[in-house]
This record gives sequence, C-alpha cells and structure tokens, in this order.
Amino acid sequence: MVSLFGAACAPAPEEAGYRHIVLLGLDGLRGDHLRHRGYPRPVSPFLDELAAQSVDFERAYSPSAGLLSSYGAWMSSLHPEEHGLFSFEGAPLDASATTLAEVLAERGYRTAAFLSTRAEWAATELARGFETVDVPNELHPYLYRAAGETVDRVLAWLAGLDPGDRTFVFVQFADISTRGQAGPEHFAEGLVGPGRRDIVKLLVERYHVPFGFFHYEDLVLLKTYNRYDAEIHHVDAEIARLYGDLVAAGWNQDSLWVLASPYGMGLGNHLYRGAGRHLYESQVRTPLWVHTPGGEIPARSIEQPVTQLDLAPTLLELAGGDAPPAAWRGRSLVPLLAEESLAPRAILVQRGPVPVYDSGVGEAWASDAALAAIVDERWKLLRDASGAEELYDVVADPFELEDRSESAPADEVERLRELLAERLAALQAAGGG
Repeated sequence: MVSLFGAACAPAPEEAGYRHIVLLGLDGLRGDHLRHRGYPRPVSPFLDELAAQSVDFERAYSPSAGLLSSYGAWMSSLHPEEHGLFSFEGAPLDASATTLAEVLAERGYRTAAFLSTRAEWAATELARGFETVDVPNELHPYLYRAAGETVDRVLAWLAGLDPGDRTFVFVQFADISTRGQAGPEHFAEGLVGPGRRDIVKLLVERYHVPFGFFHYEDLVLLKTYNRYDAEIHHVDAEIARLYGDLVAAGWNQDSLWVLASPYGMGLGNHLYRGAGRHLYESQVRTPLWVHTPGGEIPARSIEQPVTQLDLAPTLLELAGGDAPPAAWRGRSLVPLLAEESLAPRAILVQRGPVPVYDSGVGEAWASDAALAAIVDERWKLLRDASGAEELYDVVADPFELEDRSESAPADEVERLRELLAERLAALQAAGGG
C-alpha cells in the first residue's frame, strides 16, 4: 500500500498554483460502492485511503448520466445543451467553447489526455487544448483499454518530460462501466467479506436492489455485482500504481489530484442496470475528491451540493489562473476547499429523449421524453417534457424510494417547479436548447 502522507510543500513562490495536476475520470463509479462509504466488500483499499486524505464532496452531481455529455461539461464548464457533445456520432464540442486544457496550455502547462475508450475521439473535439491525446486505435483488440495499459501509457509519456514542466494530465478509466477486463486476482481479493446469502440480503435490504429485477436468483444478482466490484478493485490497484510511481518521482510537491466519475450505474436500482437513461442518484450522484499528497488542502467531507461544471473553474484557480472565461457556467469551489463559505445553489441535471425501454419487470420512469432535475440542499424534483414528475427528499431518502410529489408541502413543490423552469428557460435564452 502506498502511503499518502508526504512532506507538505507549497507551490513555488515564483509560480502561483500547483505545478502538477492529475484529473482522473472513473466511468460508472458509484460512491456508495466504496468501502469508506460503508460498502461491505474490500473493493477499494487504495481509493479508501485516498478519500480519507482528500476533500470529499459527498453530494457532487454529474450534469447528465452520459459519458461524453459529462466529460464535455468537465472540460468546458457548460451544460450539455450548450456544449452540444452527446455521442460519438453526433456534433462535436461547440466551436465557441473554451476548454480547461486550452486555458492551462496558455498558462504554460504541458497537457495530455489518456482516453481508454476505443472510439472516434478526434471527431468529438473533447480533447481540444491537449497537446498529446492517447487513445486505443482501431487495431486494439477490445473496445476499452484496460486500466493497466492506460497507466503504462501515462507513465511512459511523463518519463519523457522535463522534471520542471508544469503538467496537466487527464486520465479516463473505462473498466468499471464495462465490467470485462479484471483478472481473477481481483475477484479473489475484492469480493471477500459477507457470504453469498448475506451479501444478497444486504444488497436487497440496505441498497434496496429489487430482487425481482434479477429474477429472484442469487447468482444472477451476484454476477452483476461481482463483475462490477472486481473492476473497481482492478482500477483501484492501477491508480495506486500510478500514484506511487509519481510520488516516488517527486510529485508529492506542488501536486494536485482530482478524482471524479462522469456517471454512476443503476445496478438494478429503479429497475435499471446501466447508465444514461435516468437521473436518479445512482446515476448522477458521483464521487468527487480533491487531494494534495503534501497535505496543503486539509482532508474533510463537504455535504453542500456541487456540480461537475465547477471542476474547470476550480482547477483553473488552483493552477494560479485569473478569472475563468465568461461563458463558463460553473464556479470555483476553492472557498469550500479553504473551509470558507460558498452560497448554496441548486444543481441542474439533464437527459435528452431516450428510446423506449422495457426492463421486463416494470419501468420506473415511463416517459421517454427529455428529462431534467433540479437538486437543492434537501429536495430533488424530476420533470420531463410531457409533464410527468417525481419529487424526493434525497437527504432522508437517498435511494429515492418514496415519491413525495403528492405529499410534500405544496409551496415547496411549486418553488422547485419554478426554479427548474427558470434554469431551463435561461439555457434556451442563451442558445442552449
């Protein structure tokens, strides 16, 4: 196990901001499936240690439940409707968008993106501003590059840099969402703990997984969870290797690490296994940690809701940057990192129209119309273009089991409806719809 404790070293006085910035994107990672959040299996030994030495934003929301739409928001600090990046076959990132990589490159950072999905990344222009973009090519045997291969590529690139270079590295890990490349050692080491019947009972009772979705079969349910948990353990080990090698190379000084996930996975909750269709907490409430190996930013947990649109302005300020581009929608979270106050604001989450879906055991959200949600410090209102809506008290009911749209105070429901309508209208007025 790599120690996370290093000598505290502030950025060099002649250069404001952190010299090395590492942004890790873990596709499909749900925060409630990590040991430090109470999950009973030891799937995340290194990530648990990392979280304990990080600022942990416990209520961080993706702007959508899609891969490109979320990563587009990370890089541009724009809502998906504004940046326009939805699929590999669709339109590219809006030409007017200014990306975090572009701004950091202008400040003298060497920039690189290591993307693990074998796809037409160039056509998306998501990596605008990165001088190096490393992706699996069409000859790669799998649709997704395993975490170990990705880490090897990152380390090889970094070995060729001058030690004094200011560096911004974005690394995407696709293993957790694909659940197909973890070796047997990760099943052996990551899935110990409660026995078969006990883990099924726990998933059904504590995590509210509908047993009927898995045809009331222990082994059917466990197949889904075992593969998911083994991939978390797999990625955990490779991030530990990357972290250890970089700290050994001197990246415990002037270094900043940020870990986040662009979306979560249903895993049966709300009768859905994957991602992209719903805006329930299991799909859009994802991990977000800010970590400094030298301890410059004290570790703590923050419960205030934040959005991943805040990533770019936060990283820009931590890099010593001036005011962010005027078009960016997010705001810097540095006041919260500094244990200062930041006025709460509601979070907007969106999903476009989707194909009709039948789980075989019922459908939690019947409409396939465009869907949006507004989340504040207590409530979450989901409303689609047809007028269908659901309301949850996500503090008291984080698994969204009780729809409160008919039982919550009428003035609260109306307030949330008006707030959601205002936010959507503002996007329309800005040309985002």
